[in-house]
Amino acid sequence: MIFLTILLAIFIFGILILVHELGHFWAARAFNVKVTDFAIGMGPAIWKKQKGETLYAIRAIPIGGYCKMEGEDEEIKSERSLSAKPWWARFIVLFSGAFMNIVLGFVVCLIIVAWLAISPAEPSTETIFGVLSARLAENSNILYILRLAFEMTVASARVVFQSIGMLLSGEAGIGDLMGPVGIVDEIGYYARVGGLPVLWLTAVMAVNLGILNLLPLPALDGGRIIFVLIEAVRRKPIPPEKEGIVHFIGIVLLLGLMVFVTFNDIVRLCFGG
Repeated sequence: MIFLTILLAIFIFGILILVHELGHFWAARAFNVKVTDFAIGMGPAIWKKQKGETLYAIRAIPIGGYCKMEGEDEEIKSERSLSAKPWWARFIVLFSGAFMNIVLGFVVCLIIVAWLAISPAEPSTETIFGVLSARLAENSNILYILRLAFEMTVASARVVFQSIGMLLSGEAGIGDLMGPVGIVDEIGYYARVGGLPVLWLTAVMAVNLGILNLLPLPALDGGRIIFVLIEAVRRKPIPPEKEGIVHFIGIVLLLGLMVFVTFNDIVRLCFGG
């Protein structure tokens, strides 16, 4: 069961990462930005292939990924570099990854609602699926199904903002954050409950990933977007080396946080709490 849970977690993580990076990739192609590398996962490559100007790779650690574009972290004198594009084009390229994750969350919610429209769950106010089934019994036309899927997406986004609010207010601490190990454990629990709960968890994770990536923190897409917006206001780019230092510090802090929450996950699993 543990092995199957790990495989399911790798599959879900892979889909979330793939969709995110494809958002950047498609937007970059739309603005004729050169993409040099497209990878799912981090660390050493277990498969790679050069196709045209882009090196595609699947890497050993199934967390994270990247779509490396020419001129992304430095100013390159080339028409096809990201740094040569107008600020609004760079904004769209940077925003597209998170946007695609939120779209994925909506699509998964749509699948859940359509599933319940065909095979209703036991009507109950105790579970989200029972509530949805009861509402679908009253009205199950296409527009209503789309509306319910949208409401589910908004509800999953609300969870993210509530969690951030709890962290900022002190109601929750860094020790309450869940890392990859904890998420895998959650996936295992939901998988034992059934297919619909796994889909709901996937939708929540997709929307979470999209919103968290838009937070104005260094190294995240949101942090990069802030620099683009500052440039748009002051009509002058911030020196790439200075922006690079800020993002490097952000990466170091994020990696440190990742190590901390992973350690916490392991402690919780081994000793409870």
